[in-house]
Amino acid sequence: MSARSISKFMQPPRRLARRCLRKLKPRPRGSLEHYTEEFDDAARAFEKFLRRCPRGRVIDSRPPVGIVVTPWVSTPGPWLFITLALGLAERGRRVVLIWDDVAYPTPGHDVTRQNRAIARILDQLRDSFEIARLSQEQAQPPRADDDAALHKLVDQNLIWWTRGAKIGMADSTDGQIAHASLRQTLGLARGLLARQQFDYLVITSGVVLNSGAYKIAAHQAHVRVATYDAGFGVIFISTDGIATQQHDIPRAIRELARADTTQLDTMRAKARYEFELRRVGRDKQSFQVTATQNSTQNSALALQDTIVLPLSLEWDGAALGSHYLFENTVDWVCSTVDFCLKNSARPIVVRQHPGERVSFGNSKLDIRAQLTQRFGAEPRIVFVGKHDLVNTYDLLARAAIVLPFVSTVAIEAAALGKIVLISGLAYYRDLGFVYAPQTRAEYFQYLERGVRDALPRLPNQEERAWLCYYVTQCCNFAWTDFTAQPSDFWKWVGKSPAQVFGDDVFQDVLTACDENIPLALLRHRRRFDEIKNPAPSISG
Repeated sequence: MSARSISKFMQPPRRLARRCLRKLKPRPRGSLEHYTEEFDDAARAFEKFLRRCPRGRVIDSRPPVGIVVTPWVSTPGPWLFITLALGLAERGRRVVLIWDDVAYPTPGHDVTRQNRAIARILDQLRDSFEIARLSQEQAQPPRADDDAALHKLVDQNLIWWTRGAKIGMADSTDGQIAHASLRQTLGLARGLLARQQFDYLVITSGVVLNSGAYKIAAHQAHVRVATYDAGFGVIFISTDGIATQQHDIPRAIRELARADTTQLDTMRAKARYEFELRRVGRDKQSFQVTATQNSTQNSALALQDTIVLPLSLEWDGAALGSHYLFENTVDWVCSTVDFCLKNSARPIVVRQHPGERVSFGNSKLDIRAQLTQRFGAEPRIVFVGKHDLVNTYDLLARAAIVLPFVSTVAIEAAALGKIVLISGLAYYRDLGFVYAPQTRAEYFQYLERGVRDALPRLPNQEERAWLCYYVTQCCNFAWTDFTAQPSDFWKWVGKSPAQVFGDDVFQDVLTACDENIPLALLRHRRRFDEIKNPAPSISG
């Protein structure tokens, strides 16, 4: 018997049983339940892809682009960023691959394994790219304002990692460990930016894990930062901000608002069509648990002239770090509900985000329990849970005022003519269709007027909201399998490099980053001719 056979039979029984079960019942690649186990297979698949990739020749005289390659919770994220580097190099751009080998928050088996694979692949690229290894940079000393910035990043990380279970726990033991790690990364990133001039950086989210430290360091060095995020089959890029928080949208809207009346009418018509798809549950994301309905059997749908609080996904990057009036979501919801109970007789409907009904989106922040603890069985409070057969748009139709945090519902409600008062740092806060207070006191002043129907609609609010909806929902969602989501990775890594590099979304992502043009604007320019024809009917 060979040594390999002997080692096979010396494995622990449970491990051997799992191996046998996998042979009997093969699972699809990229499944969320097992993607971490596939990291080594994904690395080997990317190596095969890499061997077929052309290597660009630097012809651009500008400072290099810095692309951060780092372990990202065992996803194929490093391979996507290297592919972006290859695409920029093919355009003649000089690229420095910044290998962040500083384990966040502490060294562990998974991070070490990922760094080992990254090192192996980067070794194959040394003839084509300069490699900057973060751990070997000369760290710069801390600054006076570091603690406040890092405290915020730690809070965001704990909320994200625990799916909302650890709000306001940045000073806990876990928070202190994360703080020390982020401080180290920040000092080393400063050292790199002091040694090397960059045109811009390309990093992951800019909100969680170690990415926020790069954003801080680059901002202090006056270096632009482009960030990446993705859902399943869709990619987000912000060329100068947080991608998942859609920071590029105001720039794109300012550009498109200069279009002629006919073009603007076409954009808004497309937006209304996309909204109808979402309203009836036929959009690509399918957030709503049910289509709109006329039934009033549900207690929430039997109410009229309500105050509606649509919740965001607590742990999602789109919401992280966006509180500025309230300490956290619990403070916002409970303070708002308390004010409404004391200052109006209207029913209050709190709508849990319908995306929480899937296991991946589930939050561990129990707002229903928080409301019960604070207000008991108050009959005027109606909580609509994630599995309740209620469509959010039926709630909007019955609302007198809508009080979102940072969600897209604010745009939709404003487009439908509703009074909208937001409490978060949303990208649309200054676009003229929502009330966006500057202080907590101003929030409650607006709310007091709103609950007694004394807040007027804002000038041209519907037209402005529909344009924003067009830009975000029809243009900024770049649908592609070129993402770091495991299920998408296995689709594009099997293609030829020519197919990947020739994809219009891939090219638009490169152009957006390299020329600092909002991706939504590029997608609009590419697709506008396609939407000039009247939208088909939703029915049928």
